[in-house]
Amino acid sequence: MNEDPEQTSPPQLRQRGTGRERSIVRREVATAAAKALIGAVPYVGTALNEALFETRSRIKQERLHRFFALLREYFLEHGISDAYLERCGTEQFGDLLESVLLQVQRTRSRKKVIWFRNLLVNQISPGHAVDHGDPELLSSILATLSDTEVVILDRMRLTSENGSWEANARQLRSKARLRRLLMDVDMYRNTGRAVDELVQAEMRYHEALSTETTGTTPSIALKECAPLFTCEYYGISEEEFRYCLQHLVSSALLADRSHEYDAAALSITTIAGLGKQLLESILLPDGKEKGAP
Repeated sequence: MNEDPEQTSPPQLRQRGTGRERSIVRREVATAAAKALIGAVPYVGTALNEALFETRSRIKQERLHRFFALLREYFLEHGISDAYLERCGTEQFGDLLESVLLQVQRTRSRKKVIWFRNLLVNQISPGHAVDHGDPELLSSILATLSDTEVVILDRMRLTSENGSWEANARQLRSKARLRRLLMDVDMYRNTGRAVDELVQAEMRYHEALSTETTGTTPSIALKECAPLFTCEYYGISEEEFRYCLQHLVSSALLADRSHEYDAAALSITTIAGLGKQLLESILLPDGKEKGAP
C-alpha cells in the first residue's frame, strides 16, 4: 500500500506553511549545524558547545526571569483587577506579549527591559486611555534603539514642547547669515573688487552683526536647554551624536527641520508623532514616570 507522502515527509518539509514556521526551521537547522561543527573539534568541542549554546540559553532565561520579576513588582503594587485579566485574554495582547518576550531575550539593557515592561502594562491598563498607536510596531522600534537614543528622543521632546528648538533654530539661521556675509567681505577683499562693493559688503556684515548682538536675548528655555543640542550632554562623540539623530529621523521618531532654517542637516530636529507615541508607551500610567528616560 502506498504511503501518504504528507505523512512520510520530514517534519521540516511539512512546516512550510507560514513564514514564522520557516524561520523556526531555519534557526533549528543552523543551530544543529553549528553544534555538529563544534562537536567535531577534538577535545574542546563539548566545551565550546556548552559555552556557545547552553550558556546563551541560560542568559536568555535570566533576562526573562528579570522581566517577569518587574511585571510581578508592578502588579503587587497596583493589584490585578478583572479589567486587567480581561485584556490579558485578548489575541492582540498575546501577540504583543510574544513580541516583547522575544525582544527582552535579546537585550542586555536593564533600562530597556523596564521600558518593555511599561509598554506591556500600558496595553492592559484600564486607566490608560491615551492612544499609543500599534504596540507591536512600537516594540519593534524600541528594540532597535540604544539607551542613548531613547534619552536623546526624550530630550528633543522637551525642546519641542517648550519652544527652545525654535529659538535655537533662529539663532543658527542668524549665525549662518553672518558667516555668508563675512565670506562676501573676504571675497571682495581678496579678489580686488571695487572699493564701494567692498564697503557695502562690510556694512551689510556689521549691520547684521549689530542686530545679532543687540537683538532679543535668548529665552530662558533656550538657555536651560542649550546643552541638550550638544553631544557633550550625552557623553558621546559628535559622530555618534549625528548617527543617533540620523537613526531617530530615519525611524520617523524625529523630524529634521534644518532645511527650513538654512542650517546644516540634523542641526534642528523636533519630536514626531510616532516619537511621542513611543515615549508615552514606555512611561507608567500612574504618573510616577518610573523608568523615564
